[in-house]
Amino acid sequence: IVIALFAQMFAAASGYRERALRGYFDPILAFGWSRASVAMAHWMLSIAPGALAWLMVSAGVAAVQPTRWPASLTASGLVALLYVSCAAWALALPLTRYISGVIWVAALVVLAGVGYVRMLRDTFLTPDTTMMDILARTSSALVCPIFLLSDPQAASALILLLVALTGALLAAGGALFIARLDIPLR
Repeated sequence: IVIALFAQMFAAASGYRERALRGYFDPILAFGWSRASVAMAHWMLSIAPGALAWLMVSAGVAAVQPTRWPASLTASGLVALLYVSCAAWALALPLTRYISGVIWVAALVVLAGVGYVRMLRDTFLTPDTTMMDILARTSSALVCPIFLLSDPQAASALILLLVALTGALLAAGGALFIARLDIPLR
């Protein structure tokens, strides 16, 4: 399931700006589609391969362990998929294809190399007694959404809501980027 989440980091990072510079979206826009609808269609097409892989892995896990509900289909698993889909898509829009996935994975490798992922996980697993604890735990999940899969019981409903809202805000920002992008063709 974690591998499917990493795959979604790359699948959703389809980029937009480079292809817009080359005029790939001009025929769609010339037919009168709004940029907002183009952004929505682009997001859906970008996340579709990873979401399909997620469902296939979930079906495989359910077939192998029929008495257990797959972690990928729990609230934590679905929030992790939604957040990664939105973040990878939105952050790749002004850049090139796959770059947000590359940066995210490279950052996790570097953080793991210096022992910071362990500290993030410890933060994620601490009980939330104050609002600062909740924000720290949410930040840990935003940096490393794998925690939502590895320790789903540690994610409270408020943390899941904050992670999902962050993903939604990133997707809305990405749609706004597409709607306002005005570049000359190459």
